[in-house]
Amino acid sequence: MLEINAVNLIHVFAGSAFFLMMWAVLGRVLMKPFFDTVYEREAKTSGADEATHEKKEEGRRLEDQLRQQLQEARLEGLRVRDARVQQAKNEAQSLREAAVARAAQESARSKDELSQVRSKTVAELEQEVEKLATLLVSQVLEKPAGRVLH
Repeated sequence: MLEINAVNLIHVFAGSAFFLMMWAVLGRVLMKPFFDTVYEREAKTSGADEATHEKKEEGRRLEDQLRQQLQEARLEGLRVRDARVQQAKNEAQSLREAAVARAAQESARSKDELSQVRSKTVAELEQEVEKLATLLVSQVLEKPAGRVLH
């Protein structure tokens, strides 16, 4: 059996005191840097997780901003395109109207010229007919009686 005597108790108390002293010294000298490293690593890891989460959120926010800017740029491009198309239509319309007006002027001028040429030609023909009729009448009146005209 186990006998408890004074020598044994002194050994137990001395061993316990030595163990606690060694635990305190070794804990501060050896274990504290180890635990500090573990805590520091944990802080960095959790900090890195938080930073990663923040970076992801920032990436999503920037992506949303980019989508918004692209949408606005597309809309602006459509507005510019529509404005240019409308401007081109207006220019085409004004050019067509100018061409129609020029064609109408040319047509009217051509009709006037044609009318003048016709009037002049009719007057010349009337004069020519008059001359020919006068010549014919003069030849008929001057013709000798015995000659036969074919």
